[in-house]
Amino acid sequence: MQPNTLPVVAMMALTITPVLRAQVTSPQFRDQINAAVKIRAVGAWGRAELTEPRVDADTIRYSRARVLASFSTPSALPQPRGLVLPQPLPLEDLTEIQVPSGNDAAHGAVAGGLLLGLIGLVAGVATSSCDSCLGRGASAGNVIGVALIGGAIGAGIGALLGSTSTRWMTVYRTAPSSTSPH
Repeated sequence: MQPNTLPVVAMMALTITPVLRAQVTSPQFRDQINAAVKIRAVGAWGRAELTEPRVDADTIRYSRARVLASFSTPSALPQPRGLVLPQPLPLEDLTEIQVPSGNDAAHGAVAGGLLLGLIGLVAGVATSSCDSCLGRGASAGNVIGVALIGGAIGAGIGALLGSTSTRWMTVYRTAPSSTSPH
């Protein structure tokens, strides 16, 4: 590092910390967290889901925590039963916070519609040239009809499956420190 850049880097570090603290303690941030039934929080210990979160000045209180991933154990191993998060959880220990923002019904509908529509199209084309098939082959209209019906059924199934999956929106993220294991 050049001698002239050290004061600039120090000034940036002193400026960024208050900006991050202002982001975490803003009323909008507190309202988003306090309105959520559950949130995801990431820290040096791993990723956890916190139920009934409440933000104070510099901590998050919660009624229950479920560790989703531990950064201290390999992912193939079961999560350690003894891993307990502090109560309350200091905001300075967090690198990311996510709140629920709906579900994935639309993505599921698109994926299911495309998949079953394509299967219907392939099945229709395969039977269109089959003389031994029931009805002695299918017309172009029948092939399109099978593809559309398959797509509609697939979209419905995909929407049902996607509606059970929560979409998450990141409301807070900070760069992990150099000592963070992730």
